[in-house]
Amino acid sequence: DSDTQITEDAIHRDLVGAYIDVNMAFKDASRSALSALRCSRVAIYIFHNGNKSMHGLPFFKMSCIHEWTTKGSNTLRGKSHIDLPLHMFADFVDELWRHGVYKSQNVANSALEDNSLNEFIEYSKTKALYINVVKDNDDVIAGFVVAEFDKEDTFETDSCRDREIKTVLDKMVMKISPILTYHHIRSNKNSD
Repeated sequence: DSDTQITEDAIHRDLVGAYIDVNMAFKDASRSALSALRCSRVAIYIFHNGNKSMHGLPFFKMSCIHEWTTKGSNTLRGKSHIDLPLHMFADFVDELWRHGVYKSQNVANSALEDNSLNEFIEYSKTKALYINVVKDNDDVIAGFVVAEFDKEDTFETDSCRDREIKTVLDKMVMKISPILTYHHIRSNKNSD
């Protein structure tokens, strides 16, 4: 029994340690992007299979696994963005799959064409957003990062601003993608 307790305690310590390592990596990447972009929210989402039907059909979902916001912003939505069915966001998920980015410098106008955007930004003051995919080594989309702005932005009409945002989000993706895709774990197993 004491051996079992030691093993369980070690597992719990490892889980907490792993969480702290992952959270610190996400926090550092998010804080850096938030500051560089002067936005109100940066978040990390991952695509996953929530559950399956009794015949094995998977329910495709996405969840916010980390977010960082500016003080006083009304954009914090991590708790309400867990296990979101992909069919609710089909338009912008399709855009991400086709182009690797989804952007709107004026969310109110974009939401007229893409109803799923209303669902995504619900209860926030988001006026503009820029989403960039996270892919694994096989070029499969694992998730995405989003930068949200509480003011409209000019990135769709200003190529310098567009490149600036894309560059910052690409750097963020480079920092977090090995964690989201478990690449570092698979690499270590393959080298054994």
